Amino acid sequence: MALIAPKKITGLQLRVDFIYDKKHIETIFNVVLNPVLHSVLNPAFNLELARLSRAKTSYFIIRRLNPMPYTKTHKNKTRERILDSSFRLFAIKGFEGVTIDDLMKNCGLTRGGFYAHFTSKAELYSESLKFRASNTKLADFKPEGTSNKQWLSLLLNKYLSLEHVNGERSLSCPLAFLASDINMQDKAIKTAYADVYYDMNTAIMEYATSYTDCDEQDILSVTAMMIGAVAIARTLQNQDSIENLLAACRREAGVKLGGI
Repeated sequence: MALIAPKKITGLQLRVDFIYDKKHIETIFNVVLNPVLHSVLNPAFNLELARLSRAKTSYFIIRRLNPMPYTKTHKNKTRERILDSSFRLFAIKGFEGVTIDDLMKNCGLTRGGFYAHFTSKAELYSESLKFRASNTKLADFKPEGTSNKQWLSLLLNKYLSLEHVNGERSLSCPLAFLASDINMQDKAIKTAYADVYYDMNTAIMEYATSYTDCDEQDILSVTAMMIGAVAIARTLQNQDSIENLLAACRREAGVKLGGI
């Protein structure tokens, strides 16, 4: 609570100025005093201006009420919004190419909201990488009634596609989109990248070994080819070259994965 110094009422209007400290806004109230002094409530900022006295010398108190806390669902949705938006910006400009202000502006939020979710830009980079990986086509559940062979063939088609190279959100694999940037990052980020890579290999291995005879080396060569093809294709300017590269890698990956 903050008590405003007593002010003599000389007319029907009393101006009460204060800085609202909720986050980033300076608010000025103009309180019009009617013949009977009254309380003024501003729900948007959870502030109450309460009259303490009706004497000629009146005292006013400004009380900041505790704002309603955000729900866990709201906070999670905001975090996911930051992660999704930041990944796309990192994929275009790299870690060094963007600031925290850039990242927050890109998703329509302010810098102040950043630290409610992350301690540093490096943490956001690492978390956005993992978030994107968990939301790619490869992370989807196999549809009921679809065999492992059919599903893996579909995944290869989607991964080695122009839509993926062009950055379709439902595909965008961080292993390919951040490949040229990851080597300059710290150990924690490299570990996160490696974990996503190992998970990709594990998923493809589980699908492939259910219908064909292949080993870990086969899978490693396939995933390296898939990731490399998309990463390189994103740097090429000639459409024919991009399509030829994707088609060649799709053919070779299919052979190694049981002729899919």
